[in-house]
Amino acid sequence: MKSSSYYRGRIKLIEIILGAAKLTDKEYALYRNGYLDEQKFKKEIAKKAKEQSNKPLDFMELSRFSTWFSMHPEKIAGTEHIASSQMFPIKVKGTKQDVQKMFAKVLKKGNKRGNNNKESEAEALAIALQIELELMNL
Repeated sequence: MKSSSYYRGRIKLIEIILGAAKLTDKEYALYRNGYLDEQKFKKEIAKKAKEQSNKPLDFMELSRFSTWFSMHPEKIAGTEHIASSQMFPIKVKGTKQDVQKMFAKVLKKGNKRGNNNKESEAEALAIALQIELELMNL
């Protein structure tokens, strides 16, 4: 994972882009939701990161511009795509298998009880099925 100063630099750069650039409504919505091509802006983020503190990010920083998801891409069950919605310009496309794989990785990584891989996969499947059932009841 990258440093806290990197993510603060990322936040600062998005704030600058939103405040200074002439953006279309769609571009504004994408930046507002944290959709930033970090490879394209690598130098700018690094420059801003040098000006930032490396202390742990607070809740406000973690929740701005999808910073938490930028820090934890393994927690996204599928792939991000640009959508046509102004309110929700980023959507995640994934399958049931993507959700199961994501939960299996997360549970395996955080598995401190010493469960074997089959138990972690079973637990991941149970959680994914529970979410699916909840979504069906909406």
